[in-house]
Amino acid sequence: MNNEIYTDQLLDSYLKGTISPDEVKKLLTEKKVEDSNEAMEMHHAAAVALQRNAVLTQVRKIHTDFVSSYKKSEANENNNSAASEIKTIRMHTLKWALRVAAVFILVVGGWFTYTYTTTSSVKLYAEIYEPYNLNTERNLVTDITPHNMVQEFKNKNYKAVITIYQSLQSTNNREKFLTAIAFHETGQYRNAINLFEQILAYNTQNNSRLYQDETEFFLALSYLKLKDNKAALSWFRKIYNDPAHTFHKKVSKWTITRLKWIQ
Repeated sequence: MNNEIYTDQLLDSYLKGTISPDEVKKLLTEKKVEDSNEAMEMHHAAAVALQRNAVLTQVRKIHTDFVSSYKKSEANENNNSAASEIKTIRMHTLKWALRVAAVFILVVGGWFTYTYTTTSSVKLYAEIYEPYNLNTERNLVTDITPHNMVQEFKNKNYKAVITIYQSLQSTNNREKFLTAIAFHETGQYRNAINLFEQILAYNTQNNSRLYQDETEFFLALSYLKLKDNKAALSWFRKIYNDPAHTFHKKVSKWTITRLKWIQ
Protein backbone atom coordinates (compact mmCIF):
# COMPACT_ATOMS: atom_id res chain seq x y z
CA MET A 1 0.00 0.00 0.00
CA ASN A 2 1.22 3.51 -0.82
CA ASN A 3 2.81 5.03 2.30
CA GLU A 4 0.83 8.28 1.96
CA ILE A 5 -2.48 6.42 1.66
CA TYR A 6 -1.59 4.26 4.66
CA THR A 7 -0.77 7.38 6.70
CA ASP A 8 -4.09 9.02 5.80
CA GLN A 9 -6.01 5.88 6.73
CA LEU A 10 -4.13 5.70 10.00
CA LEU A 11 -4.95 9.31 10.82
CA ASP A 12 -8.60 8.77 9.85
CA SER A 13 -8.75 5.90 12.34
CA TYR A 14 -7.24 8.16 14.99
CA LEU A 15 -9.92 10.83 14.40
CA LYS A 16 -12.65 8.18 14.63
CA GLY A 17 -11.25 7.07 17.98
CA THR A 18 -10.48 3.52 16.88
CA ILE A 19 -6.77 3.94 17.63
CA SER A 20 -5.06 5.66 20.56
CA PRO A 21 -2.78 8.74 20.14
CA ASP A 22 0.23 6.82 21.46
CA GLU A 23 -0.35 3.94 19.05
CA VAL A 24 -0.76 6.21 16.04
CA LYS A 25 2.44 8.08 16.96
CA LYS A 26 4.30 4.78 17.17
CA LEU A 27 3.02 3.61 13.77
CA LEU A 28 3.77 6.97 12.16
CA THR A 29 7.30 6.85 13.51
CA GLU A 30 7.73 3.37 12.03
CA LYS A 31 6.63 4.82 8.69
CA LYS A 32 9.33 7.49 9.11
CA VAL A 33 6.91 10.40 9.47
CA GLU A 34 9.18 13.12 10.83
CA ASP A 35 6.73 14.96 13.10
CA SER A 36 3.84 12.73 14.14
CA ASN A 37 2.28 15.45 16.35
CA GLU A 38 2.18 17.89 13.45
CA ALA A 39 0.74 15.26 11.12
CA MET A 40 -2.06 14.49 13.60
CA GLU A 41 -2.78 18.17 14.16
CA MET A 42 -2.89 19.01 10.45
CA HIS A 43 -5.14 16.03 9.68
CA HIS A 44 -7.53 17.15 12.41
CA ALA A 45 -7.49 20.70 11.03
CA ALA A 46 -8.26 19.40 7.54
CA ALA A 47 -11.19 17.39 8.85
CA VAL A 48 -12.61 20.44 10.65
CA ALA A 49 -12.16 22.53 7.50
CA LEU A 50 -14.17 20.01 5.48
CA GLN A 51 -16.95 20.12 8.07
CA ARG A 52 -17.00 23.92 8.03
CA ASN A 53 -16.95 23.93 4.23
CA ALA A 54 -20.03 21.70 4.20
CA VAL A 55 -21.87 24.26 6.35
CA LEU A 56 -20.85 27.11 4.05
CA THR A 57 -21.97 25.10 1.03
CA GLN A 58 -25.39 24.73 2.65
CA VAL A 59 -25.57 28.49 3.24
CA ARG A 60 -24.74 29.17 -0.41
CA LYS A 61 -27.40 26.68 -1.56
CA ILE A 62 -30.07 28.27 0.66
CA HIS A 63 -29.18 31.69 -0.70
CA THR A 64 -29.32 30.45 -4.33
CA ASP A 65 -32.68 28.72 -3.83
CA PHE A 66 -34.10 31.78 -2.10
CA VAL A 67 -33.08 34.17 -4.88
CA SER A 68 -34.33 31.72 -7.51
CA SER A 69 -37.76 31.53 -5.91
CA TYR A 70 -37.99 35.30 -5.86
CA LYS A 71 -37.04 35.49 -9.53
CA LYS A 72 -39.93 33.19 -10.39
CA SER A 73 -42.26 35.25 -8.24
CA GLU A 74 -41.02 38.43 -9.92
CA ALA A 75 -41.64 36.99 -13.41
CA ASN A 76 -45.22 36.11 -12.46
CA GLU A 77 -45.91 39.56 -11.08
CA ASN A 78 -44.57 41.26 -14.23
CA ASN A 79 -47.43 39.67 -16.14
CA ASN A 80 -49.95 41.49 -13.97
CA SER A 81 -51.05 45.14 -14.08
CA ALA A 82 -48.81 48.18 -13.51
CA ALA A 83 -49.77 48.08 -9.83
CA SER A 84 -47.20 45.30 -9.37
CA GLU A 85 -44.32 47.70 -10.15
CA ILE A 86 -44.05 48.73 -6.50
CA LYS A 87 -43.65 45.09 -5.47
CA THR A 88 -41.03 44.63 -8.18
CA ILE A 89 -38.99 47.56 -6.86
CA ARG A 90 -39.18 46.12 -3.38
CA MET A 91 -38.12 42.76 -4.78
CA HIS A 92 -34.99 44.26 -6.38
CA THR A 93 -34.09 45.95 -3.11
CA LEU A 94 -34.57 42.70 -1.22
CA LYS A 95 -32.48 40.78 -3.75
CA TRP A 96 -29.65 43.29 -3.42
CA ALA A 97 -29.79 43.06 0.38
CA LEU A 98 -29.76 39.26 0.22
CA ARG A 99 -26.71 39.27 -2.04
CA VAL A 100 -24.84 41.60 0.29
CA ALA A 101 -25.78 39.45 3.28
CA ALA A 102 -24.71 36.28 1.49
CA VAL A 103 -21.33 37.77 0.57
CA PHE A 104 -20.84 38.90 4.16
CA ILE A 105 -21.67 35.42 5.47
CA LEU A 106 -19.25 33.79 3.05
CA VAL A 107 -16.42 36.19 3.85
CA VAL A 108 -16.88 35.96 7.61
CA GLY A 109 -17.42 32.21 7.40
CA GLY A 110 -14.27 31.77 5.33
CA TRP A 111 -12.22 33.87 7.74
CA PHE A 112 -13.60 31.98 10.74
CA THR A 113 -12.90 28.61 9.11
CA TYR A 114 -9.33 29.57 8.30
CA THR A 115 -8.69 30.95 11.80
CA TYR A 116 -10.32 27.98 13.50
CA THR A 117 -8.47 25.35 11.51
CA THR A 118 -5.07 27.04 11.74
CA THR A 119 -5.22 27.69 15.49
CA SER A 120 -2.82 25.46 17.38
CA SER A 121 -0.89 25.42 20.64
CA VAL A 122 2.29 25.98 18.63
CA LYS A 123 0.90 29.11 16.94
CA LEU A 124 -0.54 30.51 20.19
CA TYR A 125 2.72 29.88 22.02
CA ALA A 126 4.62 31.85 19.38
CA GLU A 127 2.17 34.75 19.76
CA ILE A 128 2.16 34.88 23.56
CA TYR A 129 5.74 33.98 24.45
CA GLU A 130 8.28 36.56 25.48
CA PRO A 131 11.73 35.83 26.92
CA TYR A 132 12.37 36.50 30.58
CA ASN A 133 14.80 39.31 31.35
CA LEU A 134 16.31 39.32 34.82
CA ASN A 135 15.23 42.31 36.88
CA THR A 136 18.45 44.00 38.04
CA GLU A 137 16.81 45.90 40.89
CA ARG A 138 15.21 42.74 42.23
CA ASN A 139 18.58 41.03 42.11
CA LEU A 140 20.18 43.76 44.25
CA VAL A 141 17.79 43.34 47.15
CA THR A 142 18.20 39.59 47.44
CA ASP A 143 20.82 37.87 49.55
CA ILE A 144 24.31 37.47 48.14
CA THR A 145 24.91 33.84 47.19
CA PRO A 146 28.19 31.92 46.84
CA HIS A 147 27.44 30.89 43.24
CA ASN A 148 27.19 32.68 39.90
CA MET A 149 23.76 31.46 38.79
CA VAL A 150 22.54 34.99 38.05
CA GLN A 151 25.50 35.74 35.80
CA GLU A 152 25.14 32.44 33.97
CA PHE A 153 21.46 33.19 33.46
CA LYS A 154 22.23 36.64 32.06
CA ASN A 155 24.67 34.97 29.67
CA LYS A 156 21.87 32.56 28.65
CA ASN A 157 24.06 29.64 29.73
CA TYR A 158 21.01 27.68 30.84
CA LYS A 159 22.78 24.34 31.22
CA ALA A 160 25.17 25.94 33.72
CA VAL A 161 22.19 27.39 35.62
CA ILE A 162 20.68 23.91 35.93
CA THR A 163 24.01 22.40 37.00
CA ILE A 164 24.44 25.03 39.73
CA TYR A 165 20.90 24.46 40.99
CA GLN A 166 21.42 20.72 41.19
CA SER A 167 24.54 21.28 43.32
CA LEU A 168 22.71 23.33 45.96
CA GLN A 169 21.52 21.72 49.19
CA SER A 170 18.79 24.31 49.76
CA THR A 171 17.24 26.80 47.35
CA ASN A 172 15.12 29.94 47.44
CA ASN A 173 12.42 31.21 45.10
CA ARG A 174 14.86 33.13 42.93
CA GLU A 175 17.07 30.09 42.35
CA LYS A 176 14.04 27.92 41.68
CA PHE A 177 12.59 30.43 39.25
CA LEU A 178 15.77 31.00 37.26
CA THR A 179 16.29 27.26 37.01
CA ALA A 180 12.66 26.74 35.96
CA ILE A 181 13.17 29.26 33.15
CA ALA A 182 16.40 27.46 32.22
CA PHE A 183 14.48 24.17 32.04
CA HIS A 184 11.80 25.87 29.93
CA GLU A 185 14.31 27.38 27.51
CA THR A 186 16.04 24.01 27.06
CA GLY A 187 12.78 22.17 26.36
CA GLN A 188 12.53 20.40 29.73
CA TYR A 189 8.98 21.57 30.36
CA ARG A 190 8.00 18.94 32.94
CA ASN A 191 10.96 19.91 35.12
CA ALA A 192 10.08 23.58 34.66
CA ILE A 193 6.47 22.95 35.73
CA ASN A 194 7.63 21.09 38.83
CA LEU A 195 9.70 24.09 39.99
CA PHE A 196 7.02 26.62 39.06
CA GLU A 197 4.52 24.72 41.20
CA GLN A 198 6.98 24.66 44.10
CA ILE A 199 7.28 28.45 43.90
CA LEU A 200 3.49 28.91 43.90
CA ALA A 201 3.14 26.52 46.84
CA TYR A 202 5.79 28.44 48.80
CA ASN A 203 4.10 31.78 48.08
CA THR A 204 0.73 30.42 49.22
CA GLN A 205 2.17 29.03 52.46
CA ASN A 206 4.19 32.16 53.27
CA ASN A 207 1.83 34.86 52.00
CA SER A 208 4.45 35.91 49.47
CA ARG A 209 4.29 37.07 45.86
CA LEU A 210 7.95 36.78 44.92
CA TYR A 211 8.03 35.79 41.22
CA GLN A 212 4.29 35.04 41.46
CA ASP A 213 3.18 36.70 38.21
CA GLU A 214 6.21 35.53 36.25
CA THR A 215 5.71 31.99 37.49
CA GLU A 216 2.04 31.89 36.51
CA PHE A 217 2.82 33.20 33.03
CA PHE A 218 5.66 30.79 32.26
CA LEU A 219 3.78 27.91 33.90
CA ALA A 220 0.94 28.54 31.43
CA LEU A 221 3.45 28.67 28.56
CA SER A 222 5.01 25.38 29.68
CA TYR A 223 1.62 23.68 29.68
CA LEU A 224 0.89 25.15 26.25
CA LYS A 225 4.21 23.85 24.94
CA LEU A 226 3.29 20.36 26.20
CA LYS A 227 -0.13 20.77 24.49
CA ASP A 228 -1.86 20.44 27.85
CA ASN A 229 -4.21 23.11 26.56
CA LYS A 230 -6.81 22.75 29.31
CA ALA A 231 -4.24 23.51 32.03
CA ALA A 232 -2.79 26.35 29.94
CA LEU A 233 -6.26 27.86 29.47
CA SER A 234 -6.87 27.78 33.23
CA TRP A 235 -3.73 29.82 33.96
CA PHE A 236 -4.09 32.21 31.03
CA ARG A 237 -7.71 32.87 32.05
CA LYS A 238 -6.50 33.76 35.55
CA ILE A 239 -4.01 36.23 34.05
CA TYR A 240 -6.67 37.70 31.73
CA ASN A 241 -9.12 38.19 34.63
CA ASP A 242 -6.54 40.10 36.69
CA PRO A 243 -5.95 43.62 35.24
CA ALA A 244 -3.14 44.14 37.77
CA HIS A 245 -1.23 41.07 36.60
CA THR A 246 2.21 41.82 35.14
CA PHE A 247 1.37 39.86 31.97
CA HIS A 248 -2.30 40.87 31.70
CA LYS A 249 -1.74 42.70 28.38
CA LYS A 250 -0.20 39.58 26.86
CA VAL A 251 -3.51 37.70 27.13
CA SER A 252 -6.56 39.02 25.30
CA LYS A 253 -10.13 37.77 25.11
CA TRP A 254 -9.32 36.54 21.60
CA THR A 255 -6.44 34.53 23.07
CA ILE A 256 -8.82 32.90 25.55
CA THR A 257 -11.36 32.14 22.79
CA ARG A 258 -8.77 30.35 20.65
CA LEU A 259 -7.45 28.43 23.66
CA LYS A 260 -11.01 27.17 24.22
CA TRP A 261 -11.07 25.89 20.63
CA ILE A 262 -8.03 23.67 21.14
CA GLN A 263 -8.47 22.55 24.74
